[in-house]
Amino acid sequence: MLASGPPNACEKACGLIQNLSVDPDNRIRIASSRGALRGLANLLWTGTQKGMEDAAAAVGNMAATAESRVVGNTDGVMEGLVGVLLKGSDKGKSDAAAALGNLAVNQGMRSCIVGMPQCLEGLCRMLHSNDARQGAEAACCLQNLAVSTNEVKQALAGYGNILAGLIALMDSTSVPMSGWGENNEPGWQEMRQAQEDACSAVLNLVAGCSENKRNVASAPGLIRAMVHTMGPEATDTAREYAAGLLQNLVFNHAENRELMVRHSEVLVAVSELVNSGPERAAECAAIAAVCLCKAEGGATGLLAVRGMLEGLITCSQSSHAGRRKGGVAALHALSLDANGRYALARNGAAREHSHPSALGLPHETVY
Repeated sequence: MLASGPPNACEKACGLIQNLSVDPDNRIRIASSRGALRGLANLLWTGTQKGMEDAAAAVGNMAATAESRVVGNTDGVMEGLVGVLLKGSDKGKSDAAAALGNLAVNQGMRSCIVGMPQCLEGLCRMLHSNDARQGAEAACCLQNLAVSTNEVKQALAGYGNILAGLIALMDSTSVPMSGWGENNEPGWQEMRQAQEDACSAVLNLVAGCSENKRNVASAPGLIRAMVHTMGPEATDTAREYAAGLLQNLVFNHAENRELMVRHSEVLVAVSELVNSGPERAAECAAIAAVCLCKAEGGATGLLAVRGMLEGLITCSQSSHAGRRKGGVAALHALSLDANGRYALARNGAAREHSHPSALGLPHETVY
């Protein structure tokens, strides 16, 4: 029926498949039917607006299985999703982006998706649409695509205004957007989810990719958005991603370390996290402090921030292994600077926890 029936019947069958594909077991059964996949591909190309929406949603559901590559490799599916991404309704675009994001979980599909310039153009438009749901789905898709080779990471970061769109979305919880909530009012919880996904996408773009680090760190608005996302108004998950982003930007990158040390708001955000942030965010912030100590005037700048030393001491005494290790490493890094040694000498607890031996670890295992 879906592959060869009358148009109205095909769309009704598609709606049924969309509902059935919510169940994981049904997804596998449907994905194994070539006729069903061909029918969905046809609807992506020729269906009504409602038919395209349902087909994109059904493909997205089935892509969330081990059979995702079979789904993505079906003739017409990828191109059909991109078509909906560019020309579909607002809901259709969101469903198509979600489907591509689910397909991108499969490593073998990422390069295929990135290799379609129209796909990246569609995602870029969605990031700048001022519609919260579209922005969130595009960011989530890019988050998965960015878990890839450095070549793919560079292609994503360098395409159009993708990076600018992700940065704006990181800062979006302070900017009203449409697309969710009653009477199309902003859905703040959903916007925070969009902020998480955008920050995670930027983090994935720089992780292990030195070529992207400089461009991302110097991108307009990045530092403001990162500091905003590290703050207490963001979710714990978003704060972890933002602290991880800072950690990755300054790790093994002297230019970025010098840049971040010159921004007092970054150092204040680090202090707030090591004092009262979520465990993983505090760990990343402490490790970032280790790297920042290597910048000219870095240790002095860190110690000038109110509460920084006390926060690192708190980290060094934490029951959370990663946070404790980060705190000890940061105190040790401070001890290598003349001003740092003076500050530690005046604080007995800091002096006690400033050496790797406080963890029972040899020096070389510390960051």
